[in-house]
Amino acid sequence: MPRIPLIRSSPLDALSGRGPGFVPPMSGQAAVSRPRLLARFVAAGARIVLVTAPPGFGKTTLMAQAYQAAASSGKAVAWLTVDESDNDAGAFRTRLEAAVAVAHPPSARRSGSTGLEAALEDLPDPSFVFLDDFHLIVSSVVQEAFANLLRLAPAHVRFVIGGRAVPDLPLGRLRLRGEVAEIRGEDLRFDVAEAASFFAQAETAVLSADQVASLNAHTEGWPAALRLAALSMQWQDDPGPILREISGRH
Repeated sequence: MPRIPLIRSSPLDALSGRGPGFVPPMSGQAAVSRPRLLARFVAAGARIVLVTAPPGFGKTTLMAQAYQAAASSGKAVAWLTVDESDNDAGAFRTRLEAAVAVAHPPSARRSGSTGLEAALEDLPDPSFVFLDDFHLIVSSVVQEAFANLLRLAPAHVRFVIGGRAVPDLPLGRLRLRGEVAEIRGEDLRFDVAEAASFFAQAETAVLSADQVASLNAHTEGWPAALRLAALSMQWQDDPGPILREISGRH
């Protein structure tokens, strides 16, 4: 999906939450509702939700839906789109603290204390902290510091971590305790109902149920491939030639 360019900002901007990366990027397209996946964000016992897949599977779109759903239900939600500069431990802490401040401003905190750990401790129960593009964190120092933060974070704060690969974090014990929920590429593929919902929103010729099912099967439900198919069929009165090309029947 398209990404909003990240424009560098001053430390004061970051601390106030005015800097970039503190809200989900908008795709400009209507998103397919995916309740079967959104339920995993609030799975009982899950303290960490991992959303990992290659590009084009709709990770950020799904996380943005979960963010909006949590916010709409009155929960505190923080969002940080990670970038390469976050491989500096100080910059990462500053920006993560700023993201938490957007969810729960320092003026609203009970203790009045400052610092990232105190900010997390003072978040309402429950709260969600979303970190997108976490695969860009390659610094072992930052990874270790974040792993320690996860270990010490209060149980009522859920971390949602999205990226192209499972993060290099010590998750084994958390998995054994059932505290990790995972959404991977195979989960993000559209089923037939989701594909039908997608094409109902797309500006294409009306497709029959059989045509949608065939398209979904030949693209294996890959959202990016279905978007390309929809773009190819825009303003087409007869989608037949494109459908035959995708299916390999010329």
